[in-house]
Amino acid sequence: MTLGRHNYFVWSILLVLGLSSTCNAVPNSNGRRAPLALQKNVVSKVSKIVGGYPASVGELPWQVALYGEYVCGGTLLSSDVVLTAAHCVIAGGQLITGFKVGYGGLSLLNLPFETDHKQVIPHPHYNEYTMDNDIALVILASPVKQFTNLVLPANLPYNSSEEYEGEEVTASGWGTLYSDSDSLNSKTSRTIEDGCEAECVACVRDRDISCSDTFKYPLKRDACGDSGGPLVKIIGDYSVIVGVTSWGNGCAAQGYPGVYTRVTESV
Repeated sequence: MTLGRHNYFVWSILLVLGLSSTCNAVPNSNGRRAPLALQKNVVSKVSKIVGGYPASVGELPWQVALYGEYVCGGTLLSSDVVLTAAHCVIAGGQLITGFKVGYGGLSLLNLPFETDHKQVIPHPHYNEYTMDNDIALVILASPVKQFTNLVLPANLPYNSSEEYEGEEVTASGWGTLYSDSDSLNSKTSRTIEDGCEAECVACVRDRDISCSDTFKYPLKRDACGDSGGPLVKIIGDYSVIVGVTSWGNGCAAQGYPGVYTRVTESV
């Protein structure tokens, strides 16, 4: 376990996962929940997946959506804990509270399960300017009643020293396949590879941020969006959440790879 400046967030993860309950039902929403306008400087840093493919039913059961006046992705960690990006829940130094969490389906406009949140826990050292420590937890007001092939949590990395460099991982969210599309009703994903240290340094050269805290991925395949969404290593039926969609310059733009917060820095 990593000690030092990440202690508070580490213990928050352990505590909320330890207190998670599976006895309460999640309200079923039959209505069409369309997101409102995206808030600039909150989630518009990245807005859609490019170079991906439509996900199939049950392929990404850990994927959740945070929506209200903005749209973000997230990863289910337990029956009532969601992992997302800090910039999805903080704006101007203030917590964003007016959002709901939906999950269990492919269409953002008609997710079968929806709940409010009862607590938001951003990383205590999140920096809105540099995007350092861009990671947060959201505690659901109504926990998942039962895990199925459509709703299933991803696993945290077993070992905080895991690097995942050069391994194939999958990013997902309700973005689109093309950078000029505004569709938000299709979840997409694709396999990507982590980048090398030199490329990371070039990518974050104008920011006060540690490359050890981040991942980057190749050009022409970008989670240009879906901030807060998962970057997952899938091994058979076992999934490990290794990154959180954080930021990028443009959308699959030449010379500007997307950046993910490295989960192992906080567990």
